[in-house]
Amino acid sequence: MLRRLTLATLAGTAFAVRAEAQPVAGVEVRWVAPAACPGADDVRARVRRLLGTDMVEASPEDRLIAEGIVVAIGGRYRLSLTVRPEKGPASAARVFESESCENLAGAAAVTLALLARAGTRTEGAYPPPSLGTPRATVSAPSASPAPSASPPPSASPPPSPPHTPTAPIDATPPPTLAPPRPVSLAPDPVPTLTTPPPSDPARPSKRAWAPTLQLPLLVMDAGSLPSWAYGLGVAAGIRVSRMQVTLAGVLWPSQSSTDASSYGGSYARRSGQIAGCYGWQKGPFEAGPCLTVTLEDVTATGTGPDVVGGPGHASWLTVGVGARAQWSFVGWAALFLQPSVTFTTSRPKFAIDSVGSVYQVPLAAVGIQIGCEWIL
Repeated sequence: MLRRLTLATLAGTAFAVRAEAQPVAGVEVRWVAPAACPGADDVRARVRRLLGTDMVEASPEDRLIAEGIVVAIGGRYRLSLTVRPEKGPASAARVFESESCENLAGAAAVTLALLARAGTRTEGAYPPPSLGTPRATVSAPSASPAPSASPPPSASPPPSPPHTPTAPIDATPPPTLAPPRPVSLAPDPVPTLTTPPPSDPARPSKRAWAPTLQLPLLVMDAGSLPSWAYGLGVAAGIRVSRMQVTLAGVLWPSQSSTDASSYGGSYARRSGQIAGCYGWQKGPFEAGPCLTVTLEDVTATGTGPDVVGGPGHASWLTVGVGARAQWSFVGWAALFLQPSVTFTTSRPKFAIDSVGSVYQVPLAAVGIQIGCEWIL
């Protein structure tokens, strides 16, 4: 009798070991953990105990591959659990943390049992893994004692494992698998065409170039003739971007001069000038340097006692540098001021026979132009 009980005990123990080592129906468990933590066989056994009689063999297409990796981090343990179909892409890992490896094994078993039962209810079609990365923390450690392997009173096979675990597992189940977010099929918004602001009717559209007219043009000068002189003129030009070139003509009123001996001269002057200016604009104001070349033409007549004879004539060129400042009070008209210093290329001398020189043109002179410019 004793021998029969011993044989029955050995047979029941071998059956229990073989049952613990069997794979879980529908789930293949791949487990990596430190030596002090439960192994893959322990996780499979926990899953089978949770499933009980609900285990249904799944087809190879519907099997799940569960991969769990446990690592020790700062006195705690972290489990990364990835579940995917056998012939499908890998999903994001579920992450669990606890101070006990036992709790992590229990959490993994609960997760896999839920997935296996969901596959059983849908006739083997397991739900797709969640697209998110859930993270759970197992709060309190609890030990799962090994199942009892006591032999039955006879040599018959042992009864089926219980449907519930021998010890409660404190683990947070994974969150509900959320359906994928619907993709919006709305068409891309049509770009809005903005209407440019209406242009100012008083300001003409900007062009690459524009003709200009300077009228009236007031010119004052000191140094070209014996006394201050002023004249009136007109100028026409062309403006290209910031550059402007003008051609001006000026008529000067006649002026006379006499010396201590009562001899002198009367002068009639005409001028033609070409100028080039460059300007920097800021708002309605513009300023910049200028270069000028002027042709002076003077007719002189001697005056004094017993002076008889016809008038004399002289022409010479001057070059000058200056500056120009202008204010555009409207888009097509502006007031400008242009001072300059000129240097003569020759110094003509006006003289009376038997009397001598009465005036000689100096080397330099100063002048200023004031006028209104019209942009055509």
